[in-house]
Amino acid sequence: MSRRRAFSTPPAFQSFQLIAASQRHDALTDCGSGVVLMGARATNPGRIYRSTNYGDSWSLVQTLTGTMPDILAMANDGAGRCYALTQNGDLWASPDNGISWSSLGNVATPSPPETVAHSYGLVVTATGAILVCDTQNTGGRVHRSTNGGVSFSIVKTASARGLYRLNPINGGYIVNGWNGDIYRSTDDGATWGAAVNVTDTELWAVEYCGDNIVVMASQAGKVFRSLDNGATWSQIAQPDGAADDMAYVGSGRLIYSTYTSAKQVYVSESYGDHFKSLGAPTTQAGDIAEHMIPVTIPGRGTLSLVSTSLGHVGFIG
Repeated sequence: MSRRRAFSTPPAFQSFQLIAASQRHDALTDCGSGVVLMGARATNPGRIYRSTNYGDSWSLVQTLTGTMPDILAMANDGAGRCYALTQNGDLWASPDNGISWSSLGNVATPSPPETVAHSYGLVVTATGAILVCDTQNTGGRVHRSTNGGVSFSIVKTASARGLYRLNPINGGYIVNGWNGDIYRSTDDGATWGAAVNVTDTELWAVEYCGDNIVVMASQAGKVFRSLDNGATWSQIAQPDGAADDMAYVGSGRLIYSTYTSAKQVYVSESYGDHFKSLGAPTTQAGDIAEHMIPVTIPGRGTLSLVSTSLGHVGFIG
C-alpha cells in the first residue's frame, strides 16, 4: 500500500512504569476525557486500576471476586458505563466510569473450553448492546445482551472451534478464533455471516485501521490484511514470534507485539507491511506487551497504551 506518512518522530517506548511486580495486565479500555481502565490477570487477579490522565498515573479502585476473577477484557459505552469480563466468563459493570463495580453474573460457560479461560472477547456496540464470545472447543458462541448485561442470548453457534477476539470494523463487528476463521456481523451483532477462512492456525490479534482495512495475526506469526472490511485476506508479513496484540495509531502506523521467541514489539508505517522491531517492551527479562489500545492525548497525539505481562504499563508512539 502507498498511503504512508513519515511521522515527525520515530516510534519509541515512553514512560513505562511498574504497577505491581509480576502482575499480568491483559485488559484496557479508553473511556474518554482522560479516563482509562486496566484489569489484572495473574498474579493479583481481579484488580481494576483507573487513570484520569490518559494512563500517566493509576489508582487501584476495586478487586473483583469469585471463581477465576482474572480480567481478560474490558469495554465501555462511551457514556460512563463500563464492563469487565473475567476468565470464568463472569461480567461485571460500573455505572460511574470505572469507580465502582458490581457483578452481573456469568455469561459464558463453554463445555469444554479451548483453554482454562472461558471467554476473551467483549465489545459494546454503537447501540449499547453487549457482545461476548466464548471458547467452547466444539464451536465457540457469540452471546448478545440488549439490556445492559442483565440477560444474554446466544446469537452465533456455527464456528468449528472456540472464538477469541471481538473487534469493531466499518459498519459492524468481526470475531476470530482457534479455527483460523473469521465471522462478520453488520446488524449490531444480532446475526453473523458464514465463516471466512484466513489461515490454518489460531487467529489472535486483530485491529481495524479505517478505510475498510483490517489487520489480523496468528499463532504462527503470520500477519494478514483485508482491504474490503474482512471479506478477503492476504498474508503480508511474518515477524518473529506468535501474535499477541496490535493497535492502530493513525497514518498507517500499526504497533504489534508477539509473546513467543524474543517477545518483541514491532511497528509498521504502512498498515502491516515492512515491520521493524522495537525490541522488548521493558528491560525486565521475559516481559510481554500483553495488551494495547490507541489513546489520543492532547498535545501528544495518538499513542499506543501498552500493558505488560510482568506488571508494567506505558506508551509506544
